[in-house]
Amino acid sequence: MSCINPTGDSPLSTLAIDPAQGRILRPMLVMVHTGIKDDLASYANVLREPARLRREEEAAGCLLAALAGGAVEVREG
Repeated sequence: MSCINPTGDSPLSTLAIDPAQGRILRPMLVMVHTGIKDDLASYANVLREPARLRREEEAAGCLLAALAGGAVEVREG
């Protein structure tokens, strides 16, 4: 059973990813991030939920930063 408050009220969480898994995840995340950015740039006026797509772009960018060794801040909302 997981603990009730795994982050101890901190906005940061640590996620350990094996380097071999990172080599698989990075190209996929780059593809997702690039595709979302392209959609926002090319089709912003016809997207049903551009705000949601912007949040997805931010999330993909954060995951890429985490793979590069940066911290990821998890925000509610």
